[in-house]
Parts: sequence; C-alpha cells; structure tokens
Amino acid sequence: MVKVVKGSLSIIGRNKALGMTFYKRGNEIIGRSCYKSQPSHQTPAQFRSRERMRRLIALWNCFKGASVPVMETHDGIAPYKAFIRLNYQAPATFLTRSQSKAKCAVLVPGLCISSGRLDPLDYDFETLPDGRRLVVTNLLTGLSADQTQPIGANTCVELRDLLFANEQNEQLQYNDTLVFYRLKQIVGRGEEEDLPTIAVESASVPLTKSANPYLFLEGHQLYTHKGFLAIAGADDPDSAYAVVLSDARRNTVSTQKIITTSTYYEAFTTDEALARAVNSYGNVREGIQSSDDLQRGHSLIPNG
Repeated sequence: MVKVVKGSLSIIGRNKALGMTFYKRGNEIIGRSCYKSQPSHQTPAQFRSRERMRRLIALWNCFKGASVPVMETHDGIAPYKAFIRLNYQAPATFLTRSQSKAKCAVLVPGLCISSGRLDPLDYDFETLPDGRRLVVTNLLTGLSADQTQPIGANTCVELRDLLFANEQNEQLQYNDTLVFYRLKQIVGRGEEEDLPTIAVESASVPLTKSANPYLFLEGHQLYTHKGFLAIAGADDPDSAYAVVLSDARRNTVSTQKIITTSTYYEAFTTDEALARAVNSYGNVREGIQSSDDLQRGHSLIPNG
C-alpha cells in the first residue's frame, strides 16, 4: 500500500475556453472545473451602486472625439475614472433595463465636464427683455456695458486682441483655448417608453495670432453683454452649457460644470421611476422602499 502525503495546491494555469484551472501538488498535475455559478439576485446596495454607474457610463459615452472631457487629477487616474469619481454624487436617475440596453442617458444639472489646475470661469443664464437668453461669462470684452450685440471678432486673433486688451482678463494667457460646450437632451420614442439620449457639441477657439475664422456652436454666436463675453442662441431650456479654459502647454484645464434649466431628468428621480427600474430587472431583493434609499448610497463612491 502506497501512502499518499497530501500537500498544498498551487495554481499553475487557467484555460478559460475549457473552463479549467490547473494545480500542482508535488509532482502531480490536477485539473478542476473553474466554472462559477453567479447568483441571479441583486441586493438593494448592489442595485444602487450599479444604477449610478450605469448612468455615469452612459453620460461619459455621449462625449465623442474632440468633445471628450479633459480630466486632470492629483492622482493621475484615467479621464474616464476621474469623470465617474467627480460626478458620482450627481442626482441619481433610474432607467429601465431596456433603456439601459439602448444606452439611454439623462442630462442632470451640475455635471463636471473638465478638471484641472486653471482658475475656473464663471457663467450663468441671463434673459433679455425681448425673451432671448444668453450664457454670460466673467470674461471682459472691454466694450461698452450698454451694448448687447455680436462682438464683431470673426478670427482667432481678433478675439484674442479683444479679450487681452488692457490686461483685463488676468486668468487668460496667450495661446490659451476657450472650449464651448452644448449638451442637448434628445428624447426618442420607443414602442413602450421614451429613449432619451444627449447630443454633445463643442467648439474650440484658440486665442492665437491666427487670422483664420473660428468655428462656433451651430446656431449660436459670441456676443458682448454688459461688457462681458456671452453666448447668444442659448434659448433651448433642455440644453446645457459650459466654457472650459485650456492651456495645452501645461496640459491642463479649468474645472467646470454645466449649467442648465432642463427639468426632464426629474421624472427619472421619483419613486415611480425607481419602481419601474427595479421591476424591469426582476432580481432585486426587497429592501428598497423609495428613491431616498438609493440616494443614501452617495457615500459608496468608487475609488477608481
């Protein structure tokens, strides 16, 4: 009779295609199945965290090409992870499983779309007596405070000279770039429910000596209002705006959040919206009583 001396197992490899994990005990190679049965249910805490992540991922995916947010952080994490971390406490919206599969996204106020070391720009909406709405920044144009009109600067160098006159905008430096953002809530109609998404448009205006015309947001125009640089054409209540200051030499930007008057998102923060979302997954354990229960999950911020 041979006496077998048991020793500890050490993993030497896995074959995911075969679903096998291989171990070594002494001179013996042992193969075992590595398939793992995953539970089909979600706890309230799991649903809370996953719902927030789904919403933020959908928002990030709305930014394409040159409009992708610049996210410089002190710990140097990837822009996508920085976006998630900076916006994790944004209002939680509840979409159904089919809306999530359709990559739906809901515009929420206060969304951070850039992060960096430059001083932030200030801006807000202002409505003119004739009903037109402007986004007015804190950048001085040096033009009369009694004027509300197009600035008349059609090239990069003309805009630069206007903003740099008399050293009136200390936060600006030559060759900086102003990036103007517009986020528009779009609502498609599905067979049984709305299919919301967000269209993101950006326009980069370099403050250089270039005599080339700059391209701006479609349907919008740069104005001077009360002596400040403003965006005219911002009349859609379901659009959001932001202006980001970018310094390519230092690879950094200003930290900016969107402003919007859109209230469309509110329909997705109610207890009814929560109930629809929970029921659409059909695997959430009891324990979520209201949307407040999910809002309390804001402390579950991922570390990236």
